[in-house]
Amino acid sequence: MTLPPSLIDDPATAGALAAVLSAATVGESRLSAALVPCVLRPLLAELGAQVAEGGGTVAVTGRGLGGLRSPETPLDARAVPGALGPLCGLLAGHAVSAVVRADRLPDGLVATLERAGAQVVVGGSTTAPLLTVRGTASPLAPDCGGPAALPPAAAMAALAVGLTAPGESRVALPPALAGVAFDLLAAFGVPVRLEPAGAVLDLVVTGEAETAPAALPADWPVTPVWLAALDHGAGPLTVAIDGPAAAGKGTLARAVAARLGLAYLDTGLLYRATGLAVRRAGGSPDDPAATEQAARALSPDDLNDPALRGEAAGDAASRVAAIPAVRAALLEFQRAFAAQPPDGARGAVLDGRDIGSVVCPEAPVKLFVTARVETRARRRFLELRERGTEVIESRILRDMEERDARDRSRSVAPLVPVADAVVLDTSDLDRDGALSAALALTGARVWAWHHACARADGRAGPPGAPGATDTGSTGDS
Repeated sequence: MTLPPSLIDDPATAGALAAVLSAATVGESRLSAALVPCVLRPLLAELGAQVAEGGGTVAVTGRGLGGLRSPETPLDARAVPGALGPLCGLLAGHAVSAVVRADRLPDGLVATLERAGAQVVVGGSTTAPLLTVRGTASPLAPDCGGPAALPPAAAMAALAVGLTAPGESRVALPPALAGVAFDLLAAFGVPVRLEPAGAVLDLVVTGEAETAPAALPADWPVTPVWLAALDHGAGPLTVAIDGPAAAGKGTLARAVAARLGLAYLDTGLLYRATGLAVRRAGGSPDDPAATEQAARALSPDDLNDPALRGEAAGDAASRVAAIPAVRAALLEFQRAFAAQPPDGARGAVLDGRDIGSVVCPEAPVKLFVTARVETRARRRFLELRERGTEVIESRILRDMEERDARDRSRSVAPLVPVADAVVLDTSDLDRDGALSAALALTGARVWAWHHACARADGRAGPPGAPGATDTGSTGDS
């Protein structure tokens, strides 16, 4: 199970951060040769790391945070895509000096280093700048949170500085890159968490932590380290996705399930399937006995019937949903689906309006997907217009506002985020951005879930990551 490369922003930048982090970690970390190209290895050696290759893997034995040395010759980063930012950031957070050759001066890099307390002198030319970086043993924690993301080089520099800076460093990244960076830092035992911030995710790093060696998957970052946690006895993963109408939760839930190879359950179809089954059997959707029997006879395959999207199924659904016995039977169905996903899937994604609060309150991943009501009304208006339905946008907006008020104030399972849910606002995200953010936040919660399970029974962390008792990574938002 892998994430498609299309979801990975700038893998070279992520790979350079992995190599630099390995050099700053005591002990041997193992990375794929693709992450540490030949031109990068001399730079790591100049910083004091030992580098050896064998069998398509590069072993980097680092000196640890605070153990770097000043290189005797200039560091040539011109042929190493993505290396300039993390390299300069690591230098800035240590009492070392170095000259770094670059092919250009990325936006925001010098300002980020200087705000952290480093001294930077820029020489050379526009097309071949020379940066003299004099770091400090007491760097200042970067505070570069959303709503706007830093340019990639500046962001990677800020993350590298954050490893040694006291307190918390906050760096805004595009969702896909944030997910990759979180996965990497967590794999090395860095205390880190993700927080949604509009169209970006804030990566919050606690500095001065002792990092631990890691062995990344051969195709990282296409395959995140956190996916390995799903194969090590923690049980099926349940992803609960709730939210109001037209927030995009259904589309997002299907996409997350498809990307991760999990089973998907659209809970709204259960009532349609029950009502349709009763009608096909010649019964009435208002008959409690017949509808309960139909509800208890449902199977996941019944939810693939195209007729469930029709008007007759919708009318029957509203009638069977009013029968308490049906609701109880379908609650059992949903919980059984999550506990034992069909077709041997390693987990399930359920979307609805009370999944995290009522159906699966113990789910390790809970996302509450929302958007500004004006944005949701606009989406629904465009959706209906594409179907050829004549609607008035202002009326849709008014109806949504009224329904939101009812849903928030109802006495049973009000539609509000539960305390341990992550709120993902998709107002300023396109479909790919929302999916990247959801996957990143899911990965953060899977890390926390796995380590909580590991602490409970004494197991080690996921392969390639430090043991559960060795990391402060929680991923909680």
